[in-house]
Amino acid sequence: MDLIIPVLIGIAVLSFLVFVHEAGHFLAAKLFGVKVEEFGFGFPFPGKIWSVKKGETTYSINWLPAGGFVKLYGEESGSARGPRAFTSKPVGVRIIIAAAGVIVNIALAVILFTILLAASSFKADFDLQIPNQFPFGKQTNYVLITGVEEGSPAQMAGLKFGDKILSHDGQRVNFVEDLQDLVEVNKGKPLSLLVENIKEDNQLRVVNAVPRIDPPEGQGALGLGLAQGATVAYESFAERLFSGVLHSGNMLQYQWVGMKTIFGKAFEQGSLEPIASQSSGPVGIVAVLGVIVQNAGTESVRILLTLTAFISLVLGVVNILPIPAMDGGRLFFFALEAVRGKKVSPKVENLVHSIGFVVLIFLFLLITFNDVVKIFTGRIFG
Repeated sequence: MDLIIPVLIGIAVLSFLVFVHEAGHFLAAKLFGVKVEEFGFGFPFPGKIWSVKKGETTYSINWLPAGGFVKLYGEESGSARGPRAFTSKPVGVRIIIAAAGVIVNIALAVILFTILLAASSFKADFDLQIPNQFPFGKQTNYVLITGVEEGSPAQMAGLKFGDKILSHDGQRVNFVEDLQDLVEVNKGKPLSLLVENIKEDNQLRVVNAVPRIDPPEGQGALGLGLAQGATVAYESFAERLFSGVLHSGNMLQYQWVGMKTIFGKAFEQGSLEPIASQSSGPVGIVAVLGVIVQNAGTESVRILLTLTAFISLVLGVVNILPIPAMDGGRLFFFALEAVRGKKVSPKVENLVHSIGFVVLIFLFLLITFNDVVKIFTGRIFG
């Protein structure tokens, strides 16, 4: 029962973002006079839950809420003709319609990030799984406490989950390695640490902890779980004015660093397993969203909006990549047509998209299987 509300929240967020994406295609098609035969939420497998026809368009809600679609007149059939057929429109118009979903997703992310940053003094915190230097804003690194051992010096000193360790005796502690070096040379001696808690209105306090000379097996001298964190501040007027755009750029740059690592491993191993194991599909995203929001306390709304913006951004960018059967794949063929001055053979394009679709379905099933395994083994976050 405890999982029902978080799961419903996760489904609602993902459903909303899919709806926004497809609405972008729908509105662009209507704007340029393309006949929209159906606007569907979810995929009709095994069938439709509900549908209604208004004017020339059927609006439907379908059983599989993992996506959505806009069926345009003439999009699939090269034989469809007439001024309202998708294939009859100039290539520039087709590019706009195909890119509209991506544009709306990215625009939504920028708007949400702008609102969230304005509400937090134009500062944002990152939990860095991979070392990174962000291209925009002023970055300040810190050490984040992710766990405190029972009865440890850290617990006795009052250190808590969510504390940011900022400095020692006035000297910045920027990296986990810095703190580890300090602890190593100060075993048995008090360490004076300036900390800030992200769950307690960012209040500053000084704590004194004495690292153990001979800690229990499996524990560190302080008994802490640590992660690398960073705060990025947007300080100038121009940075604040365009903070949503800059923050989106920072998020994408960090994801690109992570993707290079994952795809590098996949290439080295000659396997899709690293991609599947480090990625999340709809099931994994819903689970992570639900767990985070459920445990976020008073920060749940802010965190939910942050995750919504981030997923919308990633959804937009992934869809614009030149992957067959996705928006980016179609855009690639439209761009090729614009350069060549003539359309690519429909048979060739359909074959490429069909192969891409099969690969995507296989990857989707593999990722979903891994998501389910993670959920049932309690490893939702990795």
